[in-house]
Amino acid sequence: MEAHAIHAEEPVMDDSQTTFEEAKASPYWKQWQAALISERKSLEARGVWNQIETLPNGAKLLKAKVVYKQKKNAKGEVVCFKCRCTAKGYMQIELVHYYDTFAAVASGAYVRACIALGVGNQMKFGTWMS
Repeated sequence: MEAHAIHAEEPVMDDSQTTFEEAKASPYWKQWQAALISERKSLEARGVWNQIETLPNGAKLLKAKVVYKQKKNAKGEVVCFKCRCTAKGYMQIELVHYYDTFAAVASGAYVRACIALGVGNQMKFGTWMS
């Protein structure tokens, strides 16, 4: 999945906002607003939703939440503002709102352990990775 960010032009000292109202009241509203616009354009370009005038009979509106995040560099300085629109998972129904899920589960420690086992047993990568 592709991430979209808007880079900040000045250092920011506050933490990430949790609501739209907090973001709007923040002195960095212009950066949050640019990040929101970028996220919306990204979702529209990928065809994530279609705007409709009225909700069809029997359909339920799936609610969403915007997650606001300030990305920081190694020095702790804010380098960009990111917004991500996420559906509220507890409202989703499998095979109605989604067909499959993905979660990366291989941690660095797991991968290192697998490589160590392979090397320790003088295995070739092709024999235990296939």
